[in-house]
Amino acid sequence: PFLPPETDLTVGSVGQDHLAILNKYPVIERHLLLITRRFEDQRVPLGAADFEALAATLRTLGGLGFYNGGIDAGASQAHKHLQWVPESGGSVHLRAFTAALPPDLPPMTTTVHSGLPWRHCFVRLHGGHDPGMDGTTLLQAFGLGARAVGIRPDSNPMPPYNLLVNADWMVVLPRSRERYEDISVNALGFAGSLFVRRPQQIDTIRQIRPLQLLAEVGR
Repeated sequence: PFLPPETDLTVGSVGQDHLAILNKYPVIERHLLLITRRFEDQRVPLGAADFEALAATLRTLGGLGFYNGGIDAGASQAHKHLQWVPESGGSVHLRAFTAALPPDLPPMTTTVHSGLPWRHCFVRLHGGHDPGMDGTTLLQAFGLGARAVGIRPDSNPMPPYNLLVNADWMVVLPRSRERYEDISVNALGFAGSLFVRRPQQIDTIRQIRPLQLLAEVGR
């Protein structure tokens, strides 16, 4: 569906290799996709150009970037695409988890949240007085986070994983499966938002409990 994307959904270029398009089926208002201009598989490793497109978006808009690395990580399309949504109190955000992390970690330091029952790694992106964001920094952070959870960042194809990034933190986590029971989970589940197709599935999530559900699809 991205070759070419629909004209009415296309926002514009993000560097030489990517286009920003509106998500045709958004789960959150202002939901953007950052797609490669030429076909690349979603399981191909993220590279410098991908992270530069994401960094440019985050520098301009703030918010939350994320990536579903393959079908088992919640990807619905095989064409490589990063995603962006606003990060706010009424939307998805990482603050529920990052508020418990040490606030004074130096840049490019990794850490974990002791209360989360799945494998993950948080990477501090910058200190409090250095709000810079560039693709080189994100690529380096991804390498640190991926290796910390047992993923080679240049594996081709990559094993299933999720990536989430805001101005302060990156988190990388491997996935074991796309769904548990009948609940599908993508990266936004690990930013506090689970989406269902039927009202009855809300009761299923309440019975399983959200953190246990995430643990079942993580590692």
